[in-house]
Amino acid sequence: MSPARLLGIHGSDGVLSLSRKVVLKLQESSNHVVVGIDVAADFSYAVILDPTGAKYDSGFKFTHDAESLGRLAGKIKEAEKLFSTPAKVIMESTGIYHMPLSCFLADKGFEVLILNPLITHSSKNVDIRKVKTDKRDALKIAELGRDDEIKKSVPLTMEILLLRSQCRQHVHLIDDRSQAKLRLSAALRQALPGYHTVFANVTSVASLALLSEFPTISAMREASAEQLATFLAKQGRKGYAWGLRKAELLGKLLDSVDEYGGLTGLFDISIPLLLQQIQLFSEQIKTSLAAIQATVDSTLSELHRSNIYLLKSLPAMGFLTAVTIYVEIADFGAFKKPKQLVAFFGIDPTVKQSGKFTATNTSMSKRGSRYGRRALYALALSSVNSKRANDGRVPIHPVIHDYYVTKCLSKKKKVALGAVMHKLLNMIFAVLRDQTPFVPRTPEDHCRQYLNMKGLNAAS
Repeated sequence: MSPARLLGIHGSDGVLSLSRKVVLKLQESSNHVVVGIDVAADFSYAVILDPTGAKYDSGFKFTHDAESLGRLAGKIKEAEKLFSTPAKVIMESTGIYHMPLSCFLADKGFEVLILNPLITHSSKNVDIRKVKTDKRDALKIAELGRDDEIKKSVPLTMEILLLRSQCRQHVHLIDDRSQAKLRLSAALRQALPGYHTVFANVTSVASLALLSEFPTISAMREASAEQLATFLAKQGRKGYAWGLRKAELLGKLLDSVDEYGGLTGLFDISIPLLLQQIQLFSEQIKTSLAAIQATVDSTLSELHRSNIYLLKSLPAMGFLTAVTIYVEIADFGAFKKPKQLVAFFGIDPTVKQSGKFTATNTSMSKRGSRYGRRALYALALSSVNSKRANDGRVPIHPVIHDYYVTKCLSKKKKVALGAVMHKLLNMIFAVLRDQTPFVPRTPEDHCRQYLNMKGLNAAS
């Protein structure tokens, strides 16, 4: 067989040969200089490809200081000037390390695009030989960047990047405080067994205040029942009778300490330190929330600020949840339909199919932002709850509540909550797409609205 036929060059009219397809593909992608960068913590490696896909140079290593970054920008500009075409800089999303570099190159006027690491990882086994170097990774990123069919994203703007970092730091502070509370609970089970029978939640406001005010067992014993009852009633805000009942339970517990025993020395060592940590984290959480509010009010553009308050129009959507979900979405214009937003948050179902087998017991893909998914889960929990009213308790989000109750008839509660998260994302997409505050509508209302629109379209 001839080489021409092997390459698919048949020469027949109306049939596009394989080689012509390759040539046309290269022509479509050959109008740019492409720079592939493999980003690391302390240094990175760059490879520049000319408009035909050939190497402009052998690649070079650079650090992230001002002088080295200046040389990188200079090399890219030289390639642009030589080939009289703009450059596209492609890099892999590496969590945090690529962010300063992408901002620097964007400020220099280069078009910067970000690749999902799943795409680059899936291309590592193309070659038979097992070779892994920074230079080869940078070349692979550049080659992937030349393919227009591979999805890429634009880097975050500085204002969104700052706000996202603040929101994620807020989450870390909450997690740190939760860990300190768990350690305090474990220490109390050793130092004062039975304390959990007095306070079901040992980290409640009243319990923490009691442990701070009376830091030793002897200090608790010296306080009278009336003194403890008054203190607990004030801290717990549940009345004197509740405080007296807790004081009596605590007195019985303290009387049994000598008989049952316990590591009471922890009251002098671990518990005061844990109480200080919890108090410190609580103060930092308040400061962090105030800083997020200040950033939204003073730093964000009017469009971003307006979108956040549009999200806040959804029932059960708090300020912090709205900000977190919005900054995790970042670029709403990249989503054309709700299913794309659902996949971005990682709550789309996994698909397992092989031959005649199709799995029915699947889970969420969880490939999206875990911070956004966490905020969305908290929103789902709040949306299915109820609140106090004059005539009893009423659902916070009636439409979502009814949807959840209906799903629970045939699904497990966690599965039903996943469906609620999916429904909430549809609402979030509609609010941001239409740029209008949320208006609650039942499924029947949607059907009537659709039929009316269909009738108007038919009449026109």
